[in-house]
Amino acid sequence: MPRAKGSKGKGGSKAGWEAAPKMLRDMRRVYRSEPEKDKTPALKRLRELLVSDPKKFLTMMHAQERDFKKGRGELAAQKIGLDEGSERALTVVEELLKEGKAKGEW
Repeated sequence: MPRAKGSKGKGGSKAGWEAAPKMLRDMRRVYRSEPEKDKTPALKRLRELLVSDPKKFLTMMHAQERDFKKGRGELAAQKIGLDEGSERALTVVEELLKEGKAKGEW
């Protein structure tokens, strides 16, 4: 969605945005901006998909987001050298946090 002029948006980091694969960055840009801002052929094609089949577009975008986040999680685990038990514990904690947020407990 477009932001008001001068708005800083909803957080997130520019580095995180730029670290995402190009396809995901393009999909995010198409989803969040007006059609007039679609300058490249790739953005225009993604816009066509969003308009013609929004369910397919969002399914693809969700898969891209999931794969990107999963890959970043695996990379982070490798960087800090977690063993299997620690990785499992981290997964359980992440699941509990998601459940808590879904129930409105956070």
